[in-house]
Amino acid sequence: NYILTEMRETGGDFNDILKEAQEKGYAEADPTFDVDGIDAAHKLVLLGALAFGVKPDFEGLEIEGIRKITAKDIKFAQELGYKIKLIGMAQSTGENKMQSMAPCLVDENSPLGNVEGVFNAVMTHGDFVDDTIMIGRGAGEGPTASSVVADIIDIAHGDIRPVFGVPVSELEECQWKGPESITCKTYIHLKVEDKPGVIADITACLKEAEVSIDSFIQHGHEDDGTASLVIMTQKAPFSVTHKAVGAVEQLACVLDNPTLLRVENT
Repeated sequence: NYILTEMRETGGDFNDILKEAQEKGYAEADPTFDVDGIDAAHKLVLLGALAFGVKPDFEGLEIEGIRKITAKDIKFAQELGYKIKLIGMAQSTGENKMQSMAPCLVDENSPLGNVEGVFNAVMTHGDFVDDTIMIGRGAGEGPTASSVVADIIDIAHGDIRPVFGVPVSELEECQWKGPESITCKTYIHLKVEDKPGVIADITACLKEAEVSIDSFIQHGHEDDGTASLVIMTQKAPFSVTHKAVGAVEQLACVLDNPTLLRVENT
């Protein structure tokens, strides 16, 4: 969150801000767990187990970090009224349970959109309490030391309860689904050749998949004959949009892997 906030506020590149975060102790010397979403994913599977009484399933979680997020993505998201946040989600709907760890767009004025810098947040939705949110510092020596000392005090007091609220033997097996079942708007960033017909080819792929466009951004062109296109789709099953973008990626005019981010209503 610190890296994404600094990239937005300073316009700096990912690698430069990451180095600064490491110098300040907000990211580890080996930042893999931080920037690839692995540390947050560990937290997510534990929270999912606590919330739903199921066994943690780290291996069943698809994890995407923030390495691919560029200063351009953050600028485009701002222009559309969003901020990019690394979001871990666990949802239970009837018999179906879904978990996801990936960078997403959230409304810039939403509760999660206003969580900045070294602060982290946990948002929950309950049948009778609706939405609640807890916000606190999630990085640095102070918060880490506080958590460790709190655990030591609990042990010293003999305050040892089942980690998940019930004995591990009572946790249920769960077949988690991925984000493909989510219906949402989707942000698509493409690097393309700057020539006639490109937009028509791309929109034809989306039309074939029955994915509608909500908004579109293109600002000029680069000196190397390329251009950045940003498409915000209307709500559609994420699996359908993902498949459509796979077809777009095969076009000769598309020069790099597309950036695909869900828009979450948080």
